[in-house]
Amino acid sequence: MSNDTSLNKDAAISYSNPKEEMYLIVITDSKKALKDAGINYTVDSYFAFASKNIESMVTSSNVTEPKKSKINGNAALVSIITGKFGELGVYYKLGIVESKEHFYQVLTWTLDSYKTKFDKDMDKMINSLKEL
Repeated sequence: MSNDTSLNKDAAISYSNPKEEMYLIVITDSKKALKDAGINYTVDSYFAFASKNIESMVTSSNVTEPKKSKINGNAALVSIITGKFGELGVYYKLGIVESKEHFYQVLTWTLDSYKTKFDKDMDKMINSLKEL
């Protein structure tokens, strides 16, 4: 995968491999900035916000119930979102990670037909998030 700033203008990290149809972005939101804007998310409400954004980009979307976990000591929720982007079937894995001062959206995606091929790699990407 290579750095790809064209994926999302708000992403702190963005990588792609268009030949293999594999993509990753990480979006960071400061809890202080959100609170200053009058928004007080929990990990659950932040997940709802992030997953709705993805659902708005695809048709026939389906979001699995998020699984609670820990990623490098931080509370996390991970879910699968499927749907159609135009005529293409898409497969997303969304990880929401809450640290003391930030929320992170770790979003990986590929074509639905490649989900078996990349599912474990997608999990590794989500689980590799570390705050520096």
